[in-house]
Amino acid sequence: MGFESINNFIERKNKIEQKRPKLEMFFNLITIDGVDGAGKDTIAKYVKEQLSVKYPHKVVSIVDITHFSGSLKQERLKDFKDSGKISKDNFDKLYTAGLNRAYEEVVLPKIEADEIVIIPRSEVNLLRYAYQKENKEMIENRINNIEDGTMSHKTIPGNRIFINVDPETQMHYLDSRGNLSEYDPKNIEESNLMVESQKKAFSFIKENKPVDQNIIIFDNKEQDHKSLDEYLRQSAKEIVSKIYIK
Repeated sequence: MGFESINNFIERKNKIEQKRPKLEMFFNLITIDGVDGAGKDTIAKYVKEQLSVKYPHKVVSIVDITHFSGSLKQERLKDFKDSGKISKDNFDKLYTAGLNRAYEEVVLPKIEADEIVIIPRSEVNLLRYAYQKENKEMIENRINNIEDGTMSHKTIPGNRIFINVDPETQMHYLDSRGNLSEYDPKNIEESNLMVESQKKAFSFIKENKPVDQNIIIFDNKEQDHKSLDEYLRQSAKEIVSKIYIK
């Protein structure tokens, strides 16, 4: 890297930092992102297991911030969701509000109590959804929300885990899992769109991350059903070896 390239790099990083002067990064906050079926929940479970062994004096928690549970304000949003008063097109806004409430009422108190918090779906998931919808206004709003900390209550994870899968692997895992949701891809074309949208979201985060944020990439390769659990358990060990807790 030449002198000019170094200067350009420093200038770009300074601009990124200036965008979020009020955001605070916590290394005891770990997010895990990837497309549906990528193994986020299983990896979260085994990362928690490994971290509990590595840091026996700390409480390690998994917080699912997208299921409208765990706090009073989230439960109210769930009631509103279940009432049928909101259209499917507006679910994105509802989930944004739910994510915000989860950070406020669950995640931040745990962080302040010096717990290690693992989130298996973060605000990156909503950015992926915006790319998937190919909605320029939605994409811009999600990028702004991430940069100004609107969704995460001015909180940035010190460790982000990105799980990559290809479309064929995603469809294989979804077929093995069964019980598909209305948001899961139904064919390889829909899977390809989701995977490519996830790549765009990951690229944005990597290119605009705070200088000292730790990003860990896990490429989840297709496994048969019998060997998958052990494969993810062993993969979690490697992931934990790369996690940095202050």
